[in-house]
Amino acid sequence: VPAGELGPIPSFDSSVLAFPDAAPMQALDQGAAIVDARTLLDQERPDQRAPDLAPLADTGGSCSPATCPGCCLAGQCQSGLGHLACGKGGAACTSCSALGQQCVNMACAPIPCATTATCPADRVCAKGICASPYGLTYRIVVLSAEIAPTDGGKSWDPASGPDPYVLITIAGKTWYTKVRYDELSPVWNQYVDHKLDATTALRFTVLDQDQNGDASIGFVELKPGVPATILHAGSHEGSDAPLKSLKLKLQQL
Repeated sequence: VPAGELGPIPSFDSSVLAFPDAAPMQALDQGAAIVDARTLLDQERPDQRAPDLAPLADTGGSCSPATCPGCCLAGQCQSGLGHLACGKGGAACTSCSALGQQCVNMACAPIPCATTATCPADRVCAKGICASPYGLTYRIVVLSAEIAPTDGGKSWDPASGPDPYVLITIAGKTWYTKVRYDELSPVWNQYVDHKLDATTALRFTVLDQDQNGDASIGFVELKPGVPATILHAGSHEGSDAPLKSLKLKLQQL
């Protein structure tokens, strides 16, 4: 199968041998690049935005609505315009940065985006704003693998290499890729679309097809709550000897 070929991975059924025709997949993070919204904020005029964590006045540890037009942090009145200390009316300051947001008009607001690359490392671009990576649907692509020449010194098959395929398990459901015969560097480029929540676990088991019973080559597991940084990056590579590497893509749809 050509390296660029893609197709959905059927649900596991040992009686099903036919696969649907391959379908092209959109490249990760398509769209015109934009300037990071955080950079735009840093370029605002001095009279529009006060520095983060810069007290307006010493209130003697008794910051309150009566003494502070901005927000209160550790007894000090802040401007309320900073990403780390946002708010107004003498209320407690909020760290918009901790929420993956920005401070706009003394209130936290989502960061606009065109691509995930412009969002904080724990956010993805969804519907034009930087948002939590969880609760969204992803295209999970099994790209390729590299397998050691032998299984701990033993040959894979009497006169050939392994015949690898991948079982994908997500939230109790299982899919499988095509088998790549006599191949130490298999390429699949097959995918399954699935919603990922903060409790979703993914497991990719690479198996060697054999008449006497399929044997495990290795597996890669993304435990419940796939790290937000992986979903932001849109890719992952893991290993489990003799599986030297398994490359994956996770594209937010």
